[in-house]
Amino acid sequence: VYYLKNKKLSFQTFSKKSELVDLITNTDFDVLISNSCPYILPISQIKKAGQIFVNIHPSFLHDLGGSCQVNCAILSNKTAGATAHIMNDKIDAGEIISQIEIPIQDLSSKLLYELSCKAEQRVFELALENNFQPTFRQNKNSDYISFSCKNDDDLLIDFRILSNEEILRRVKAFGMKNQYSRLEINGNEIKLSSVRKLKNPALNSIYEKQNNKVLLTYENCFLIKKDNEFLEFECVENNAFLLENYSFESLSYLPFSPYHQKEYARLNLSKNDNIFDFNYKENSLEFYYISIKSKIPNTDFYDLCSPYGFGGIVCNTNDVSFIKRALNAQKQ
Repeated sequence: VYYLKNKKLSFQTFSKKSELVDLITNTDFDVLISNSCPYILPISQIKKAGQIFVNIHPSFLHDLGGSCQVNCAILSNKTAGATAHIMNDKIDAGEIISQIEIPIQDLSSKLLYELSCKAEQRVFELALENNFQPTFRQNKNSDYISFSCKNDDDLLIDFRILSNEEILRRVKAFGMKNQYSRLEINGNEIKLSSVRKLKNPALNSIYEKQNNKVLLTYENCFLIKKDNEFLEFECVENNAFLLENYSFESLSYLPFSPYHQKEYARLNLSKNDNIFDFNYKENSLEFYYISIKSKIPNTDFYDLCSPYGFGGIVCNTNDVSFIKRALNAQKQ
């Protein structure tokens, strides 16, 4: 609003969707340009003959629809950019007028956000030069992603179940003010501004026999070794010391779920029941199974039953021969 007043541009404000719809309906125009509009407009109900509705979207459609496109591009390792497209009743689905592509390598989320804003300006200029005429239809295929970072769990870093690459992407994706990924350790919240992978040979020499723990805390940083790789994190606040000597069990090699955690299995135990968990490894291939071991009354036998929920075997490969060897080992 300050910018518009400073430039002496006329404008009207609105606070809810119905006010915006009324404003559009009662205004005479040829082309409407939408940029960062928080509402889904009923285009087919409000569009008059000859009018063109154009949306400037901060991603390289057909992919990365919805909101939080900058975060999603980094999280999913996809090309970013900006697109001008015709608006219809669906979300970010109309015909493409103009596009600009932004590869994400070497870009922080802060820089990618700024470049996306510049790209939005340019795609508008290109659309204007083309008189807002569409050039091709979108074709959403199976790899289409629509993402909205409204769930706080998207910001959470869990050393146990995320791979190192997933951690690197997640911290990078939310490395902006008022976002920031975080750790929740012993009731404390530690916000993370950045992370990088280190390959210095001195680290291997000093910490050769240590793994899956915090090795050092210094200033507002901490160093961990996870799955035999070194990661250095920088905290937003000066509270890295809260992680001193913190250790964890890494299970990132598996498509893990809460139903496969011992803490959850314990909730399902009856009297005299025990947890039976089995892990089988061959180099990078791993197989895991957790169940509840219960005595079958009046027999010498026991029953294995997965905890209530989505239980069963988890494995990081579909190699049938490996799975057969793992099952035979479990029988033994």
